[in-house]
Amino acid sequence: MSEHWNDKREHFLNLGENSLKKKYYPELQQRLGELERFKSLLDQSNDAVFLAQISNGRFIDASQTACQLLQYSQEELLELGINDITPEDLVIEVGKLSTDKLPNLEKPPIITTDLITKNGRYIPSEISFRKVTFQEEKYAVIVARNITERRKAEMALRESESRFRWMAENISDGLMILEEDRILFMNQRACDILDHPCSHVPPMTAFDFATPQVQFVINQIVQLGMKIQKVSTEMEFWVERQDNTRRYIHFRLSWHQISKETARIYIVMTDITARKEREAELEKRVQKRTRELATVNKRLQELDKLKNIFVSNVSHELRTPITNIQLYLGLLTQTDNETKITRFMNILTSESKRLGNLIEDLLTLSKLESKEEIFPKEPYIMDAIIAQVILNYALKAEQRCIQIKHEPNPLIPPIPIVKERMIQVFSNLISNALAYSTENEIISIHSQLEEKDNGRFATIVIHSHGSVILPKDIPHIFDRFYRGQGAHIADRHGTGLGLAICKEIIEYHHGTITVASSEEEGTLFSIQLPI
Repeated sequence: MSEHWNDKREHFLNLGENSLKKKYYPELQQRLGELERFKSLLDQSNDAVFLAQISNGRFIDASQTACQLLQYSQEELLELGINDITPEDLVIEVGKLSTDKLPNLEKPPIITTDLITKNGRYIPSEISFRKVTFQEEKYAVIVARNITERRKAEMALRESESRFRWMAENISDGLMILEEDRILFMNQRACDILDHPCSHVPPMTAFDFATPQVQFVINQIVQLGMKIQKVSTEMEFWVERQDNTRRYIHFRLSWHQISKETARIYIVMTDITARKEREAELEKRVQKRTRELATVNKRLQELDKLKNIFVSNVSHELRTPITNIQLYLGLLTQTDNETKITRFMNILTSESKRLGNLIEDLLTLSKLESKEEIFPKEPYIMDAIIAQVILNYALKAEQRCIQIKHEPNPLIPPIPIVKERMIQVFSNLISNALAYSTENEIISIHSQLEEKDNGRFATIVIHSHGSVILPKDIPHIFDRFYRGQGAHIADRHGTGLGLAICKEIIEYHHGTITVASSEEEGTLFSIQLPI
């Protein structure tokens, strides 16, 4: 207790003793007891309490907590004033004390500053001032609270918040924090994903977004998050943005109960549009490949069927001449008749030639289809090739009274071809035309030059005016071993591979061969070759 305080206390006690018989002694004794209890409470308080004179700012009393806080003894502290324990930035507040400007309010003002200890250490504190009057003297009651731990906690909180904001602004995903339907936080990435300016984020609700679709998505998230109240869940949406673009967003929701009344939803959003588009593209490609595989599988099945037909046809075509050869060889051993022997030998020669032609055609077709053998191409005048083939069949045409007309076209330049193979094509077509034509019919051959978007082409047409191919036979005319009804009528003994070989040779030259036939026009085989 300070000397001043003790003097007053003794004065009060003396007054009490000298007035023992007076009627107000019990009341005085009660007040002294209350004063002692108040002093005891101050000494036990966690806050430092000072009593200072308004006139000079010097301390006349201080609690034990104040002494412990500033590391002074009570005697040392009562020799000081408020100017001795506060930094220079409190000069204004001290001036208020000395000039009697300290307010006398029910709720005193609070300032945050540092108190200086005996060894010069600064202690962060909250200080409040209250003016009191005692026996017509004015005092300042100063209460100081040590906020060192709170300052550390606040600093740690600020650092934590700073780290959170730094991480939130630098992650590649969007981050949003919702409390009920209010948006408390959105990072820049979330604003970019939803195409919303970040300057307009807090405070806002889902209805503050630009597009109804985004509003709907955020509301769905809020309703679902509040309904399920799970630790986490995921969902995906197509989001229509303000710039009329669509983004596919993956949302991860975490639900947290902050208090009994308050819950928050933490949302991490990832723009997976590129992945979604790649998946869609991959799905399209898979579907396309599936269709292609189905087509290829169907084609393989058709080829397998054609292979079986081909093997069957080859077996049949080979069996027929071999059977005839065996038959007539047997007949030769049973006769001495020269006429029969000559006839049998002619038949054997014809059948062996037929067998040889069949084997040769099969080998040619195999080479063309395998594309393993490369046939060198050289430029030739096509009309010269056609004229040479016509000359080879001139005697046969004359014997059957069939006229072959050839109209050369000097405008067509030399075309790079495999000469022997192209002779084989025209030989087969002219031979077929002669076989299926009747007496006095005309076979005409002409060519023309055509300009197309993809280049220049020479079109050569072999026109048989009399023979007709039935419509049902046309789709199969270039199939192997296919012989239409006309072949049976004409009693044509070919291998059934001629037109198939023609098609392969023309395609080897990157050209096309087509056929058209009608009662009015006859039959036209058209060959188109690139120049």
